[in-house]
Amino acid sequence: MGPYGVDFVHFGARLVVETDGGQHHQSPGDERREVWLKSQGFRGMRC
Repeated sequence: MGPYGVDFVHFGARLVVETDGGQHHQSPGDERREVWLKSQGFRGMRC
């Protein structure tokens, strides 16, 4: 999506699902991606 890769996306629900669990949580790259996704109207979920 945009400049970022995501595992799964549901455009109707504006939901992005990441299956990497917490291994990348709070890394600088992930924080930038989360800000960008939110600016596009998406919410994220990690599992």
